[in-house]
Amino acid sequence: MNKQLQIIFLLLSTLSYHAMAQETIINGKFSSMKDGTVIYLSNDKQVTDSTLIVNGAFSLKTSLKKGEFYSLSAVAGPQSVANVTLYLEPGVLNISGKNAMLENLNFSGSRYADDMTSFYALPLQPVFKKKDLLMQRYSKVSRSADTTGRKQLADSVKILKEAINVVYDNWIYGHSASPVSAYAIWLNYNLNGSTRLEQLLNSLKMSAKDNSIGRELQQTVDVGKLTAIGQMAPEFTQNDTSGRPLSLKQFRGKYVLIDFWASWCGPCRAENPKIVKLFQKFKDKEFTILGVSLDREGDKDKWLKAIHDDGLTWNHVSDLKWWKNEVATLYGIRSVPSSLLIDPQGRIIAKNLRSAELENRLLKLLK
Repeated sequence: MNKQLQIIFLLLSTLSYHAMAQETIINGKFSSMKDGTVIYLSNDKQVTDSTLIVNGAFSLKTSLKKGEFYSLSAVAGPQSVANVTLYLEPGVLNISGKNAMLENLNFSGSRYADDMTSFYALPLQPVFKKKDLLMQRYSKVSRSADTTGRKQLADSVKILKEAINVVYDNWIYGHSASPVSAYAIWLNYNLNGSTRLEQLLNSLKMSAKDNSIGRELQQTVDVGKLTAIGQMAPEFTQNDTSGRPLSLKQFRGKYVLIDFWASWCGPCRAENPKIVKLFQKFKDKEFTILGVSLDREGDKDKWLKAIHDDGLTWNHVSDLKWWKNEVATLYGIRSVPSSLLIDPQGRIIAKNLRSAELENRLLKLLK
């Protein structure tokens, strides 16, 4: 082998070595965790390792080519499950804590260990509990005629949400190079695809976004722009309840409510009677509904039964792929019920209008 070939061989070998996955070790010490508690480490596809707590400690291993997010779960029984999200890199991460529910944790050993310790120590739990209580009260008042009480509670919830946003934002802006910031954005903003999400994501350095969560956030931003109010609704075709393909473009010339729901979704089913009344009121005035179900594979009978039981007499489609429904993915749907109102030309004019708001909008549009 001549010298030039030897150099090429060495270069290829070096590149191959660096591309190979390297071992990551997670050591945990929890003084209050019972022996025999099962600890799982998993990525977004599968469990990669598991072990048992012995004398309050555990050790797990996985292989990584570069930094990525993993979930650590502690299962002590059917009613005792705790989870925490970790950012792992090749090397060692040490975790310690006194709480068996994986709270008040301390991290050390890795490049972003201090960031995880800092983020999980944010003083938000009392605010979350207060917000949950207010939401419970609002849920009860929303079914009553107390409009004043409903508005007061809604205003209080809004103030609390904004206070939470400020805490998250300050931490994220102060840790713009940390992947933990990408997780913080995902945790607080991923469901809404808001302008705030895009601003925060753009504030991060590439090192913070080069991971699965960073890429998911960017996709959320991109889809949000594609399905923003004023944009043409992305075209799609999916099979109806009889297995026949049905396209959005077939409804041109009418106002269309694209209604994302599922037979297993309690809030969707609770909202359905109100939507039925609206459909009956406006169906003869160039308005229709296209239901897109996020039911699971093998649950077609449950989907059809829900349509029948709830009296949903409009068109319905689904590929029975649950959260991976291709239309839901195209429109960036991350929670149900969700909806978009489309004008006769196919342009998006409103999103997620509740029944009363939708009725008021339709009264103005369909005079």
